[in-house]
Amino acid sequence: MTDITREGLYIGRVHNVISTSNRRHHRDLRVASRHSDAFVYIISGSCRYTFSDGREFRAEAGDVLYLAYSADYTMYIESSDYRFIFCDFEFADLSERMSCVYSPEDASYAYGLFKELMKRKGRFADTLSVLYRIYALFCECALERRTEDSVSLRIRQAREYVDEHYRDNELSVSLLSEMAGMSEVYFRALFKRQYHTSPSQYIIAVRTDRAIELMGYPFLTLEECARQSGFCSLQYFCRVFKRHTGKTPAEYRAEL
Repeated sequence: MTDITREGLYIGRVHNVISTSNRRHHRDLRVASRHSDAFVYIISGSCRYTFSDGREFRAEAGDVLYLAYSADYTMYIESSDYRFIFCDFEFADLSERMSCVYSPEDASYAYGLFKELMKRKGRFADTLSVLYRIYALFCECALERRTEDSVSLRIRQAREYVDEHYRDNELSVSLLSEMAGMSEVYFRALFKRQYHTSPSQYIIAVRTDRAIELMGYPFLTLEECARQSGFCSLQYFCRVFKRHTGKTPAEYRAEL
């Protein structure tokens, strides 16, 4: 199944450019083997699209959609005023393709392109030029999403590295940012945005939680609990533990 944002496709025919709405609240509309490709801009409202292969996505105001030729899907209109502009066309290559939805960073720019389509409908060359600009918008959105996904993956891998290597005394935010391939300042900001805590606090939290587990074993000294949890010294462990839990390790252990 072809992803249009990864393939350079040619547009062969343009059918219609239509601005319309569907005011039927909570209405299922079934589309069997779509007769053409389509680019769609959602003006207002929201709708859930469910495809025969099990894929599903939700489209809402400001989103752009690509609906693939021959796609089978159901539209579940979620709002009372679902309004959109769409253009039916055909890519020259009629191979099976994947429908998709994106949220452009500048929705007003996307809306402007679709309004321009409305003005130029009936003039093939003019319509075609705007369609290619919309196609380019889809490709840009996909690239931005893949970049965001790549960054998110690297931050998640850094967190997983902490989970596995919390005992390592060499573990640091500097090491994690270097492994993620970004500056320490940028890494700290992205980690906090993704996990709502700083990377240094996450390291402390993981080590402290592990120490609490070990403190359940009475035959282990507090110094051994600290060492096995990645703390460099008992003094540092006691200071961090009290800041994290409000109690000293000895007080906490006495209550277990």
